[in-house]
Amino acid sequence: MSWTTCGLAGTHGASPLSFAAALAHRRIRPGASEDRTVEGNVDYGDWIDDHVVRCEFFGVMLRARPNPAGEVRMKRSFIRTLIAVSLVQFFMLGSSPYACTTFCIDDGKELVFGRNYDFDIGVGLVIVNKRELSKTALTSPTEVQARWVSKFGSVTFNQSMAESSPPGEMNEQGLVVEQMWLEESEYPARDERPALTSLTWIQYQLDTCETVDDVIATDSELRIIQNDAPLHFLISDRTGQAAVIEFIDGNMVVRTAKQLPYRALANSTYETSLSYLKSCKGFGGEKVIADNSTDSLDRFVRAVRGIEQYTEGEQGDAITQAFKILEEVSLGETTRWSIVYDVKTLAVQFKTGKSPKIKRLNLKDFDFNCNAPCRVLDIDCDVTGDVHARFIDYTTEVKKKLIDDSWKNTAWLKDTPHVILNMVASHPDRFTPVKEEEKRH
Repeated sequence: MSWTTCGLAGTHGASPLSFAAALAHRRIRPGASEDRTVEGNVDYGDWIDDHVVRCEFFGVMLRARPNPAGEVRMKRSFIRTLIAVSLVQFFMLGSSPYACTTFCIDDGKELVFGRNYDFDIGVGLVIVNKRELSKTALTSPTEVQARWVSKFGSVTFNQSMAESSPPGEMNEQGLVVEQMWLEESEYPARDERPALTSLTWIQYQLDTCETVDDVIATDSELRIIQNDAPLHFLISDRTGQAAVIEFIDGNMVVRTAKQLPYRALANSTYETSLSYLKSCKGFGGEKVIADNSTDSLDRFVRAVRGIEQYTEGEQGDAITQAFKILEEVSLGETTRWSIVYDVKTLAVQFKTGKSPKIKRLNLKDFDFNCNAPCRVLDIDCDVTGDVHARFIDYTTEVKKKLIDDSWKNTAWLKDTPHVILNMVASHPDRFTPVKEEEKRH
């Protein structure tokens, strides 16, 4: 038995519920001679007078023929396609625009990285990711899946798909990778390189790279799939190097050193942001930005101004200044998380819209050994100060609750069948510790 796709529209029109018939093991009464499309939801165990079952999920038309026993089963490879499509939809149909702001402050003594996460929902987990795990990217079966082994541990803030697709965060080497929405993003055309989604690309970098240069070098090894959520990235490492990475016209565009005079990024290309900055008062122009503007370019200017105004002693410490800048670029209730990384000390401070008390953790306090229990923290926990002792074991129930809460509270995904949510939750379970013989190679 095989599944085939008849098209990928990627639109709002298809109901997730129409896919339930294809997810459960189906029993189809033998002997039917006509192909008919299954419309709507078909509950598990229903008999269908068809010889061929077809249904639609987020614009993906599915078609299956029963085996001699009268059963229709979904291939695991096609499950990957559906989950990958779901993840794209999670972001593609989100806030318009999906706004976030990031920046770095580096005064030669302190090096901090600030980030506001602006989205429709704020539920999430802080997850401790392990070293020496063998991982496989979740993509369409028509792609060559990226495979790798995690060399470094990391702490990530996750929402959509548990530990395999974080919006960003920091690893134990002090590498920070953060993403923002960018409508102009265009990922590379399909080629021989293994592929992964834009969020899994972040986890790959945290798992395998120590420096900004390491991240840039991976472009020759793998690529982000086309038609994925359009993002661009601000990254920084413990040496003080930073870079903006964008994908324009199908090519990776990197800005570092003199090409990156201001270490900030919002939701416009860096080139456009820099041009706009030069038109503003205090940066060579006369334009005065409105105090209540939440526009991407105005947030970029505010972030740069906050960096430029910072001097130790006058504005307080760099972390305090970073939180001040994050307040100035906030979108109010839509700003769900505000995070500040102290890159040199591997410390992280954060607060959320639901729990505005500042919480602290340090990557040095965590055991990243793959044989140690994975630990997580509810990002909205109502505590303040050091939260290391508040982390709990990462059980299947905790994982499923995160995915259930995030998907069920997202308007266009709230009717997604539990069987899909369970598949999404189970994918990271396939990450396995590297065997001793593999380590030697």
